[in-house]
Amino acid sequence: MNRICLKLFLLFCIPFAFPLAGMSQDSLSKKAVVLELFTSQGDINSTPAEKIMHEILTETGGAKNQVYALAMHVDFWNRYGWKDPFSTFRFTNRLHNYTSVLGLKETYTPLLILNGNKIVDASNKEKIKAAILAEQSKPAALEIDFSYSVFDDTLDVTYALNKELPKSKAGALHYLGIAITESGLTTQVTAGDNKGKTLKGESVVKLLSITNLVRKNGIVRIPLKGFKVAGNKEVIVFVQRKRDKEMLCAESVEVKQTK
Repeated sequence: MNRICLKLFLLFCIPFAFPLAGMSQDSLSKKAVVLELFTSQGDINSTPAEKIMHEILTETGGAKNQVYALAMHVDFWNRYGWKDPFSTFRFTNRLHNYTSVLGLKETYTPLLILNGNKIVDASNKEKIKAAILAEQSKPAALEIDFSYSVFDDTLDVTYALNKELPKSKAGALHYLGIAITESGLTTQVTAGDNKGKTLKGESVVKLLSITNLVRKNGIVRIPLKGFKVAGNKEVIVFVQRKRDKEMLCAESVEVKQTK
């Protein structure tokens, strides 16, 4: 008789526990964090910031704890004696865009942006870690899964969101960002402010694709133009809202090693 009573109690009481608490599987998921560091090998202040970001990835667990890093090397420092081999105007343009949207008075490096719309002191590890914790205390508004494959000279990324996004007659309200980063890089600097130093490169963005996001799931094809998706690399995918640049979710996978 006692067993029957216990079964009845479990049957009728336990299913109501979660709804009464207002909890769901979605609300239990913490928000992912993307750290965008705009940097340059020609800037003497950027090197310590890159080191701090790499230490933070190690200390927080990085991708295992949904913390992702994108080191974007800008090109406007190149005119001061050293041409950063990882620099590109595209990253400079992205930095200028953030400067405008976030209302900054000047464009500078190192600049660390957390989830697209929060500026954090790139030289202060404790402030960065506190900002990460604060962001991860928020529930995830969106989640994404993806896989990738390489055919000839094209990268195919297949993605799926866990819910539909708002739509507008004027066009897409969100971007889908796809980045490939590489770590374990070393550069002997022979000119500029860092002359004579051997600089390490971690989470360096080597490829970045930004496309309009209009469907819950789909596939994005990216021409590689000779770029090799192999080695010590990581593919990071994120969803970013156009209006205020906030990143709503992110995910990553390590690049499959090829012989």
